[in-house]
Formats: sequence, C-alpha cells, structure tokens
Amino acid sequence: MNRKLLALSAAVALAGAAPATAASPKPPAPGIYTAAVFVVAATGPENSCEFVAQTGQSYNGVFYYPGPDKPGANLRVVGATDNGHNVYIHEFPKTPAANAASWTGAGLEGFEGSTPLQPMTFKATIGLLDASSFTMTLNVKVTVASGKVCHYGANVALARSAPVN
Repeated sequence: MNRKLLALSAAVALAGAAPATAASPKPPAPGIYTAAVFVVAATGPENSCEFVAQTGQSYNGVFYYPGPDKPGANLRVVGATDNGHNVYIHEFPKTPAANAASWTGAGLEGFEGSTPLQPMTFKATIGLLDASSFTMTLNVKVTVASGKVCHYGANVALARSAPVN
C-alpha cells in the first residue's frame, strides 16, 4: 500500500472515531427556584438606595420562573437588618427565549409592601446547567425616588425546588 493511501486511510479512520460534540443543556423548566445571591459590586451615593447592597454580602431568595418567553418572573431576596427581616422584590419583564445566553430589560424593584416600587434596568448573562439549575450574572441599575442612581452586580445560583403548571 502506498504512503498516500495509508495516510488517507488513517485520516478517515480517525475522523470516524472522533467523539460527538456535547449537546446543549436543556433550558430551565418552569418552576420555583431557590436562589443564592452574592453581591460582587455595589456603587452609588451613600444612603441613596432602598436596597443597601454591599460588596461581599450574600442573600437567600426565591426566583419564580414561568418558562421561556413569558411574563411574571420575579426574584424575592430575604435580608436581615438591624430593623429585622425584609423581603426585596425584583419584578422582571418577559423572560428570554429558551437557551438564551443573555437577558436585558426594564422592571421594578423594592421592598415588599412598599409603594411604589422603583424602576430598574438590568442585564444578565445566563449559564444553563441543566433543566433544574442555572446561573445568572446580574447587573442592575436602579433609580430611587430622589433621582439618585445605584448600580450593583450579583452572581446568582438557581436550583429548581418546585414545579409550576
């Protein structure tokens, strides 16, 4: 067998033996997700935000995910302060499409029971892990009633704890 034919045979054999590429993770299933939130950066004028996000703080919360391309997603974060516990709400617009790597938009946020909630804009990078868990790198800009602006960024890990219909 000549060398060119032998080399071609070896190349064809190797190409046939190449491993298949990994499939993309499935998009998250609709449900209630337990959220672990870690604030990686927070900037803004002192005492200008209702939500006092300080770099290095971590929180627990719950994220309601209605499924891809649906309205009603919200994140409720529980915090403890000198004045007791409180729940901070983030209301998001329509969720991104299935398997989206990013999510941007405008929504509302503020303490549960407070009116009115404050306008926010956000940008998130989504890391799909499987149908029951994903991550978000979330960057938020919120304008409070006084007109002052706060920015914060957080890493959020989400694990599905209950399905929704």
